[in-house]
Amino acid sequence: MKVDGSQIVINDFTGNKITFLDPTQSNDNLRYLSLPSPVNGSVTGDFAIDTDNNVWYTNWVFQQGGILIKFDQEGYRNSVAIFSGTLSVLDYIEIFQLPFELLTPNGIAVSDGMIWLADTSSSSIFNFDPVTQQFTQYVTSDPKIST
Repeated sequence: MKVDGSQIVINDFTGNKITFLDPTQSNDNLRYLSLPSPVNGSVTGDFAIDTDNNVWYTNWVFQQGGILIKFDQEGYRNSVAIFSGTLSVLDYIEIFQLPFELLTPNGIAVSDGMIWLADTSSSSIFNFDPVTQQFTQYVTSDPKIST
């Protein structure tokens, strides 16, 4: 969970979604937006917000891989503000297939425009460059057999 400006962002790990709550809501009207998981039977990993206000997070299935997701929340909000019809949140989501070496992405951070993912299965850190859409793996140490 993270407070971001005037909203609260919640990672629903086993509910397979990221939810944005508006704490300024009235008692009569609960305002929220939930991003559905594009991967059935998956869990939602950690999330991070970049300098363009995009939300990055992962959906993955244990030991089977998953995807990195970018949600353009500013684009979505701007469209909602000017469009009176129904919008699909999926139109503001980009999906990137995780490399097969990245099995359990539980941590994510954004730094200098790069997306960093921690893989708890392999003792590795992965870097994703949104411009080139390439992943780079950095092995921190060989995992202990006991873990």
